[in-house]
Amino acid sequence: MAEVHRLYRVVRVPETGAWRVRAANGSFASPSHATRDAAEAYAKGLAQGHGWARIILHGADGSIEREFVYGRDRREHDVPGRGAAAVFRPSYY
Repeated sequence: MAEVHRLYRVVRVPETGAWRVRAANGSFASPSHATRDAAEAYAKGLAQGHGWARIILHGADGSIEREFVYGRDRREHDVPGRGAAAVFRPSYY
């Protein structure tokens, strides 16, 4: 059986302007954070506690800016070709 990874997305909540960590199942995995850096640090703490996890860091406009991978393929990189034109819109937008 293939190993399943945990996915966390750092997103801005448009109604409040706060930043939160959203788990792959759609629920929020964190309280509100005033800054994206604070939400990112919280997400990294969650991800490092698992065998294989990914964090996708979104910009204020919803675009994907960076991806962090923990576990079997530990890396951190900018996502090429993903700018403001390639926007992720979570279901709560």
